[in-house]
Order: sequence, then C-alpha cells, then structure tokens
Amino acid sequence: MKQQVVPTAGKLAGCISSFASTAVTGSIWFVTQIIVMAYLLFYFLRDGLLILDAIAWLLPLSEADTQKIFARIGETIRGSLYGKLLVASIQGELGGLMFWWIGLPAPVLVGSFDGIGLGCSVVGNIRCLVPCSDNTGFAG
Repeated sequence: MKQQVVPTAGKLAGCISSFASTAVTGSIWFVTQIIVMAYLLFYFLRDGLLILDAIAWLLPLSEADTQKIFARIGETIRGSLYGKLLVASIQGELGGLMFWWIGLPAPVLVGSFDGIGLGCSVVGNIRCLVPCSDNTGFAG
C-alpha cells in the first residue's frame, strides 16, 4: 500500500506545483498588461492629437495621403469594434435561449451577463457558464 501511495502523492504534488506555477505566471502577466494598458491609455487620451501629428510628420507621404490612411485606420477600428459588439450580443442572446431551454432561472439576465462577458476579451463567457453549470449540476 505504501509503495503505491508515495509515487501517487509525488505525481499529485507535481501536478499541483505545475498548476500553481502556471496560475502565478498568468496572474503576473495579466496584472502587467493591465498596468501597461492603463498607462498607455492615459497618454493616448491626453496627448492623442499630438501623437497623431508626430506620426503624420514622420510619414513620407503627402498630407492628403496621410489623412486618407488615418481615416481608413479609424474606419477599420470602428468596424472591428462594432463587429465584436454585434457578435457578443448575438452570442449572449443564444446563450440566454440555451439557458431558457435547459431550465435555468432568469435566462434573460444570465444571457445578458453572458453577452457582456463576451464583449470583454479577457473575461469571456466563462464567468457566466461556470456558475450556471454548477447550478445545473447541483440541482440535478
């Protein structure tokens, strides 16, 4: 019996150590990215026009071509954001329908939270699905 417990405990300790290492590394990366994002966002919001003027001055293009490029980049960014919001809202609605179909209480509320979570890349819908699956699993 002891010969089986010691190797199994060693494997379990190795798995826990690997998971803890990954969790700590991921947490440090996440916090670092949030700090860098907040720092850059502050300066881009405060000095955005100055930064764009500096970039336009560095580009070897005419004023008209530079403005066309900046306008096209702005359109691309806005289109990407609108598309992401549209997809998140559709997935939230489908999630609400799924929660209604399996009989969870308040499917509209849960589907709304699911859509909001899908709009945020870091959070995703896992924050919504884990409590719902726990609720379903414990309810039987």
